Amino acid sequence: MKEIEDIKLYTIQEIADMLKVHPLTMQRKVRKGIIKGVKINKSWYVSSENLKSFLQGNTTGMESKSKK
Repeated sequence: MKEIEDIKLYTIQEIADMLKVHPLTMQRKVRKGIIKGVKINKSWYVSSENLKSFLQGNTTGMESKSKK
């Protein structure tokens, strides 16, 4: 985790470990805009605020899949 001006930034790997999913799953969500992230150099980072918003379901890019 990085901290820039009191903003906590998590790497894709850190988030994947926390949520027990594959890092590529999280990377795809960030690239598609489902989770708001920022690319610094060659790595993607997600702020703790954006991660919290995603976990609460407050993203605009998220699609729900229903079984019929």
